[in-house]
Amino acid sequence: MEEQGTKAEECKKPVKGVRGHAAVSRIPFFYRGHSVSSEFIHNVGLGVVRYFPILWFFTAGPWYIGNSLKAVDQFLKIVCIPDFIYRVPRGIKDIKYWKACEFRSWLLYFSLPALYEILPNQ
Repeated sequence: MEEQGTKAEECKKPVKGVRGHAAVSRIPFFYRGHSVSSEFIHNVGLGVVRYFPILWFFTAGPWYIGNSLKAVDQFLKIVCIPDFIYRVPRGIKDIKYWKACEFRSWLLYFSLPALYEILPNQ
């Protein structure tokens, strides 16, 4: 990040999305790569949790369960939603439009009951 920041400042244009040095990089012994914690929504919700349904329902392989897509979508339509979940779950077909909170709800509340008899035990 430091190298990209230096290059961006020299050529006055972003390098791989980095526009220059951040103000916090001037703090002694502060290294951005080691000092900033990761967050759940971007790493887990929009990373891993998005990856698995796409793999299961839309990618060929021994894990493919795309033939059960209608059953899962039907489950998501009829499921009773707790009061603290504000966004009604959309079907797997619309997964490319899901927001991070929908992926969180899928992981924590809907995926296990929806896939209970669908995913192979292995």
